[in-house]
Amino acid sequence: MSKLTNSKHPAYNLRPNKAIDRAIFIELLRSFGYLNSLKDHVYIGLGGPYLEDFCLMANEFPKMQLFTVESDEETFKRQRFHQCSRDVSFYHGEFEDFLSSEFPSDRPTLTWIDYTNFNRKSLLEISSVVRTAVESSIVRVTVNAETPLPPYLRDLRRRHEDVPKNYKKKFLKFVEGQKRRFNLQGVSYPEDIFTWKNFGQNEYPDLAARLVHSVFAASCTAPKTFLPLHAVKYSDGTIMLSVTGLICLEAERAEYIKHFKSKCEFFSPNADSVDILDIPMLSTKERLHLEDLMPTQKRDGKVAMNRLKYLIEGDDSEDLSLYKFQQYEKYHRVYPYFGKLVP
Repeated sequence: MSKLTNSKHPAYNLRPNKAIDRAIFIELLRSFGYLNSLKDHVYIGLGGPYLEDFCLMANEFPKMQLFTVESDEETFKRQRFHQCSRDVSFYHGEFEDFLSSEFPSDRPTLTWIDYTNFNRKSLLEISSVVRTAVESSIVRVTVNAETPLPPYLRDLRRRHEDVPKNYKKKFLKFVEGQKRRFNLQGVSYPEDIFTWKNFGQNEYPDLAARLVHSVFAASCTAPKTFLPLHAVKYSDGTIMLSVTGLICLEAERAEYIKHFKSKCEFFSPNADSVDILDIPMLSTKERLHLEDLMPTQKRDGKVAMNRLKYLIEGDDSEDLSLYKFQQYEKYHRVYPYFGKLVP
């Protein structure tokens, strides 16, 4: 009997929004490098089977020490097969064990951790990273940001702007469960985030970002402070959220803000602001046809749409197509190229 299965490791190396997410991280690090040398930094990540982000880091920062952490034995073997640099070190075990035994406490770090299951354990590990990391460290966290609403409430949420009266008790019970799920000693969250509106499919990533930022801020003890650098939500089949920030001294915060504003177009120090990454699927021919028009000044999508003269999302899609062209004009510089070889 034939069987369809879900892969343990989706092909994140072939997903365009994820590729741009990685490119944005590299842009932030490049900008940071103008002010701080990265030669003493250590990169720590959960590389997955292909070590895609490690390949980027090894190419961009060839002298940097790199650590990948993996608990699954067979995936660990696969990582060793895909080793992209002799500077990559491999740790076979849980990330929490790596934190307690191997995480550098005497050198600045660049840490990127991701979670398919976003819960209290995730926040505990994020808090531990921020508390342990020394100043001039950068932390990037990616989490699954699908709304946790149960299906029957999710369907109601799509149809009702306010929670129906006969479902208020059930929703309040759900909210109390969410508060327990993310309860962390020493961390307080704004009460106004646990609302009916914020548990919508489009709004929940913003709620998740505020949870992560609250943990970041609470875990930075004086004289350290946390400076948000960027937050973005996207979907390549599953809605994801990436939040990035810098651990620095309070006295240096204003200087860093000024520096990133001048050096990085993606810099966003507002903890409540989450960018949207939702690029259109364009052919190579279409992109080459638009190339000489980039970059555009307004990034309103009109330049690209007027050049192609058709709606890329089909009939009756003027607003959606214009929005997709806006996304292209914003991210065209880091839009990945994927090719195929026919044997």
